Amino acid sequence: MLRLLATETGGRVVVDETVPHGVDPAELLRARGLEPTWTGGRVQGGDVVLHYRVEPGTAPHPHQRIASYAVVPATVGGRRCVLLTSFVRTQRDGWWGLPGGGLDPGEDPVDGVLREVREETGQQVVVREPLTLVSAHWTGRSPRGRLEDFHAVRLVYLADCPHPRAPVVHDVGGTTAEAVWVPLDDLTALPVLEWARPLIEAAGRPDH
Repeated sequence: MLRLLATETGGRVVVDETVPHGVDPAELLRARGLEPTWTGGRVQGGDVVLHYRVEPGTAPHPHQRIASYAVVPATVGGRRCVLLTSFVRTQRDGWWGLPGGGLDPGEDPVDGVLREVREETGQQVVVREPLTLVSAHWTGRSPRGRLEDFHAVRLVYLADCPHPRAPVVHDVGGTTAEAVWVPLDDLTALPVLEWARPLIEAAGRPDH
């Protein structure tokens, strides 16, 4: 078992607990407003104990982002393609993902994904069906440097594009660098966001 033992500079223990599966120990401490420094590991009572020295840090700001995205397969130039966008001014610059983004206050998710696809790619699409919901939670720095307890809720829809055309990014100055119809055969050559890749690959199945 993996345990976490965090002490202040004066030696007072402030955290002594088991590290949950899949959780970064340092992020666990930062989520409590502590700034950790790893000082080593020891075996105690059969457990591996990670030792950290901690100082008071900045408590993370809770932030929940609800966003809608579209998987848009289409045949373009005789090849099976999917509509993708690349990012700029984010922590994943140069990566590719699905067109979409955060909902405006009070906006219906379907209306939001239609608006986002139009702004980011210039395509007029029709939502066919809800595909999946992807939830992720982490603590880290935003692109502006703020420490955030971040919860991403991504509503993903399957959409059709009756009249695919050359993509145009209308949201100039946003986080979309480029929009492209990418042949599914070329997908492996691109750095695609981990949560989006299996959804994009599924779009190449004959039933889609």
